[in-house]
Amino acid sequence: MSLDALKAELNREMIEAQARQRAVDLVETAAEAVRVLALPVELQVIGGALVLRVTVFDPMVVTYELASGPTMGDALSLMQAETPQAEVLQDDAVPVADPAPELHTGPWTEDEEAEALELDARGASLKEIAAALNRPAASLNLKMRHLRRKVEEEIEDDDTAPDAGQGDRQEACGHAPEGTEAPAEAVADFTPAALPKDAPVAMKLVQAHLNAAGYQAPWTPELDYQLIAGLTGGRKLPAVAGDLGLSLEDCRQRFALLCPEPGFEAQSRLLKVLQHRAGQTQPVKE
Repeated sequence: MSLDALKAELNREMIEAQARQRAVDLVETAAEAVRVLALPVELQVIGGALVLRVTVFDPMVVTYELASGPTMGDALSLMQAETPQAEVLQDDAVPVADPAPELHTGPWTEDEEAEALELDARGASLKEIAAALNRPAASLNLKMRHLRRKVEEEIEDDDTAPDAGQGDRQEACGHAPEGTEAPAEAVADFTPAALPKDAPVAMKLVQAHLNAAGYQAPWTPELDYQLIAGLTGGRKLPAVAGDLGLSLEDCRQRFALLCPEPGFEAQSRLLKVLQHRAGQTQPVKE
């Protein structure tokens, strides 16, 4: 064989090898495209063939085979074909893939917003919140920023609300105006310390819950803190109630009101906010 003939043969083999590599790349690209459709895909090398197996329906299997040693014409035909040749095989052993659930894309309900804020307060990621609500993950970032800002504005409005008038304050304290009957139970007149503006949203959610609970006599920010600190510290309810000089039932009801959500993280977060409301600390981060 002459040198020119050898070069020509090597050049032909190189072109064929490049064509095979291109064909393999096309099959891999097709596999990735099918995966986007949430269909089970298997890409296997069996003997001298590259097999792309796709589960479609009832159950059907579409198999694409690329021979290990195609001719130059076969490789070019595969590269230029608009639709790959498919061999459809019946295989009862292949399971049918469950269809992917349809994501919700409409307006958010109040329940969804409340659940999203609760999961966010527990430290869930945007991906986890999206999965729980069956919402597109890409839409969660902007929505959660809006919900957090809304909560912060509501809490700031509540913290900066003007004090009630003298007559309202007397009624709130349980002192009714002359000529009227006093309410059955007095409501303590306290203005707990507001959280700093840079406090975490989870802390501000706890603060809003405590503001809504209010202070009905004899409860005060200090007594709330002592109650929760004692119970979360491992002490029994009768012992804590005895130290506070309050009835067992009053302490039980107050604990249920202040801490409706069980769990270490929720109770730890509540204790930090109560400690701040009692004027002892200033929580900035969890």
